[in-house]
Amino acid sequence: MQEKRTLLIIGAGEHGKVVEEIAILSHAYEEIAFVDDDTSKDEKVIGDLKNLERYIDSFTDCIVSLGNNELRAGLLRKIEQIGYHIPILIHPDASVSPSAKIGAGTVIEANAAVNSNAVIGKGCLLSIGALVDHNGVVEDYCHLDAGAVVKTHGSVSVGSHIDSGGVVESGSVTKAVSVTPDINNEEEWVREYLKERGTMPTFF
Repeated sequence: MQEKRTLLIIGAGEHGKVVEEIAILSHAYEEIAFVDDDTSKDEKVIGDLKNLERYIDSFTDCIVSLGNNELRAGLLRKIEQIGYHIPILIHPDASVSPSAKIGAGTVIEANAAVNSNAVIGKGCLLSIGALVDHNGVVEDYCHLDAGAVVKTHGSVSVGSHIDSGGVVESGSVTKAVSVTPDINNEEEWVREYLKERGTMPTFF
């Protein structure tokens, strides 16, 4: 008998709605809910981020729907430690080569394309219309914004953000960005979280 799969989405903002729609279109989940520190955002928000451990008995899968690469990386590490299964979500209108490798926690939106032998790392976000040509590499926790292009053998280093319409040329490598905050010194995390969310984090 096939296991009942349920999905918990961290972040009920605008990007969270995009992720929810992709999950619905996958027909893989019997239940989808959100956690968000602003519990008024959506009727499907079942709680905040204080105690993610409490939901693991009810939800098999968990994914992070935050655009900030550092916050997404930190929360993906946290839910992995808790023991959630972290899925890959691909919109049915995206084109992903069967020879491409896609890491856990990555979301690929509509009309994005990943060509043959390309590698997409963990926790990446490929927004609508983003393109990664054959043998391109996108390392962990990157965001390719709408219409961004990684040409053949181009490489996007860990934690990078490629703006809408940006192009990573063939053979070029972007500069890596740290996505490993010091959990014992939360000042930078709090600053980035406030910038992203407008509220204090509660998940440490």
